[in-house]
Amino acid sequence: MKKLIFFILTFMLLVTPVLFSQPSSTYDLEGTELTAFIPENWEVTREHLLLLLMPKAKDITMKIEITDEADMANIVKASMEEIKNVLPNDTCCIVYDIEINNITCKEIKFISKDKHIVCYTLFKSPAGKIVKVSIIEKETICDKYENDLKLIKNGIKKKI
Repeated sequence: MKKLIFFILTFMLLVTPVLFSQPSSTYDLEGTELTAFIPENWEVTREHLLLLLMPKAKDITMKIEITDEADMANIVKASMEEIKNVLPNDTCCIVYDIEINNITCKEIKFISKDKHIVCYTLFKSPAGKIVKVSIIEKETICDKYENDLKLIKNGIKKKI
């Protein structure tokens, strides 16, 4: 009887973390001293210094780009120009100062006139490079993946 109880307790200890943890992958963001958490139900395509992230349904794309730029003001300006090129009828961008996992960030976030969510989060990496996490997608699609998008953005951390 003691052996059976011991076996059951051991089995429960081994299986419990698998049942309650979300499968994921961690990607090294080359040359930045940062890593990115990607939920396992998302596919990642790596194109040199750009990660394209999509859920299995492939109905949304989030980009993580490692820039060669060290000046945050230049990246903010370039990002606002990029947004203007994609959504020329939306000229109002607000830039927020935020911190994620003790990393200084700038964030450009708004909902466009045609109901697109625009979110650019710019991380100043410990190596001095800026990592740009960006998404421009219909609000209804972003709502569908809201939790995953937050996990990805908040999963960018300094290497240990």
